[in-house]
Amino acid sequence: MSTPLKTISLLCPTRGRPDKALRLVLSVLKTAHHPERVEVLFYVDTDDSTKLDYVEQLKAHKTELNRLKQCFLMVNEPIGVSKAWNALAAASQGDLLVMAADDQIYNDAGWDTRLDQETAKFPDEIFCMWFNEGHWGEKLCTFPIVSRKWCLTLGYFITGIFECLYDDLWIMDIAKQVGRLHYIPDVLTEHLHWGYGKAEIDSTYEFKQVDSQGNLKPAVRRDMDLFGRTAPYREADARRIAAVMHGPVTLQPGLSPIGRPTIFNDVNGAIAPTSQPAVSPTKTQVVNLTITSNQETKQLKLYLDAEKYTQQLMLSRFSAGKLYETEVSDFLIQTLRPGDRFIDIGAHVGYFSLLAATLVGGSGSVLAFEMESANYKKILENIELNHLSNLKVFNVALGAETKEAQFFVNLDNDGGHALWNVGAHQFNQKSRMSQATKKVNVTTLDEALADQNSIPPKMIKIDTEGAELQVLKGSINILKTHQVPYIISEVNRFGLQQMGTNETELREWMRSLGYDAYLMQASSPNLVKLEPNQYCDTTKVFNLLFTRV
Repeated sequence: MSTPLKTISLLCPTRGRPDKALRLVLSVLKTAHHPERVEVLFYVDTDDSTKLDYVEQLKAHKTELNRLKQCFLMVNEPIGVSKAWNALAAASQGDLLVMAADDQIYNDAGWDTRLDQETAKFPDEIFCMWFNEGHWGEKLCTFPIVSRKWCLTLGYFITGIFECLYDDLWIMDIAKQVGRLHYIPDVLTEHLHWGYGKAEIDSTYEFKQVDSQGNLKPAVRRDMDLFGRTAPYREADARRIAAVMHGPVTLQPGLSPIGRPTIFNDVNGAIAPTSQPAVSPTKTQVVNLTITSNQETKQLKLYLDAEKYTQQLMLSRFSAGKLYETEVSDFLIQTLRPGDRFIDIGAHVGYFSLLAATLVGGSGSVLAFEMESANYKKILENIELNHLSNLKVFNVALGAETKEAQFFVNLDNDGGHALWNVGAHQFNQKSRMSQATKKVNVTTLDEALADQNSIPPKMIKIDTEGAELQVLKGSINILKTHQVPYIISEVNRFGLQQMGTNETELREWMRSLGYDAYLMQASSPNLVKLEPNQYCDTTKVFNLLFTRV
């Protein structure tokens, strides 16, 4: 029985070069022996004047490009090349992740099968490989190739801290310390760079790296200094990688001397993620978040497990310098104020609960409900990590009435536990093969808060995999008594169906209480009012805001 071919993801941030991006993808298509297992993902900034040209160029070659697994164009806010690589990695599907550039072409036929031969030498899937790019050779892995396991272990593809250079050196340094650098000299993927005399200095190079005379810009020198000062963090990540390798590993010297660890101190933006040495090298990571609300900066820490599906998605977002579920996070930041009360139902590992607790401060309060025991434990750990006294968590399931129910543990998705058979969904393969259930007591929010003080909640957030309507029905007294201004509800149409209801019933029930429905989305406009017969055309899970305001 033959071994399935590894899928390959080429990740390429690009700006102002639609013709060169097309040249890259066509060269990949021409030289791959199995283009059907290769995907090419491009990141284009929304302020790029040539973004529509990318669409037209790729559309004109649609028939050819259909031979690839996919050719994907992500048009999004300008976040810098490092974070763009992470955003593409988060959207990718490949077993192997390849750093790519639009000033690069693939020259040698069969590069993908050569990659198969070389990756087979590393059964633990830990390596940093690179092809010959026609200039540096084995001295520098200009376009590193790593496995998805590598990324999951670290929680990121690229650190996201550099403006234009040193992302490749970061990966190379970690791989050098664990002895897994692997150069493939006989495959040429030529780098047509101005510095090698193979291109003119264009506006894209001038955007960050050099002026028209080839002089380095301050951003390059900042990256150079930052790389030198962050050696301890690469050593910590090398230890994480070593922990998942086969056999004992003795760390070797890295590429740079250890400097003062001031990583991310000068990274701007509403959120600046920081990786610290893991609590458990193979699983848990600590992420530091800086939240800016009402012109105040607040700090938040999270324990996240890189081996868990939803926590992996969260790590990918944070590593890309973005908030998790941006539309919801932004709304909390814009709406919650000191003294408010926030209720989080289906709290997972506590990200939104912790975010809210940070925003409402000591004069406010947060009540979180999470039934699954591992997630509940992680919330408690995150509360302790942040020294919070205004967040109380309940290990209980909520519904429309007090009863006993069957609770299905999702073995595929740590954020997908439910009161219906999760193995019924095609995504949940492990849950279908091995069902894990337990009997749980269900209560109502009205009952659960009967002995709590009567502070009216400013906002209630519900993410219960299809049980949202039942939870709301069990909250009727609170909704009517306190006229709760904002209710955020996930809409999982499959989950709603499994629970015997649908989106229409959910929205009509809320409308009967005087609530209007708004689609929440990360892009502008962030809130789109939905008329009673207006629906979102998507197969994905999304969030609705119900409000009286």
